[in-house]
Amino acid sequence: FPSHDINCKMTVLPRLRAEGNIEALLRVAGDGMRKSLWIFSMGFAAAGLLGPMILCRLGSNVEFPQPAFWIILGSMHFVERYAAMHLNLYSTTNHIITHIANGVTGLLCITLTLIFLPFIGMLAMPTGLLGGYLLFYSWYPTLHTCREFKIPFLRYESKTSLGPAVLFLIATLTIALANN
Repeated sequence: FPSHDINCKMTVLPRLRAEGNIEALLRVAGDGMRKSLWIFSMGFAAAGLLGPMILCRLGSNVEFPQPAFWIILGSMHFVERYAAMHLNLYSTTNHIITHIANGVTGLLCITLTLIFLPFIGMLAMPTGLLGGYLLFYSWYPTLHTCREFKIPFLRYESKTSLGPAVLFLIATLTIALANN
């Protein structure tokens, strides 16, 4: 199974870029984005809805995270995954913007966490991270990707991240309503 080895998979995007096969590059990257976000959204939903019941049935002394914490943490990770995949796709151009994306986002995350800390306590960290990702990391690599590959944002995202985002929002609402 050498052709299915993970090391071979990791070289597909740069190879397609070097060959100038942008259509295949966007298709392979889009498939990966879609699958990754679907798996994340389904895992978030399953853990958020079933986790508390499973821990209770097991008689565990460990509590599942509070719904607000779980939702903010999950939202932060969803946005991070979405943006990181765009950043990886854009990196096939060899114009590396990772230092800008991570540096600005890091400063925003730290600043927002420190601002929120006196007001919301332990929720400050995931909220600060989510804020940093939303304010910069979510759009910066995506903008570069759409410009570089001349892809309409809504058309590409409707095929890659819209479905998982809708599932994630439904799961978030269900988790919030189930715990009120």
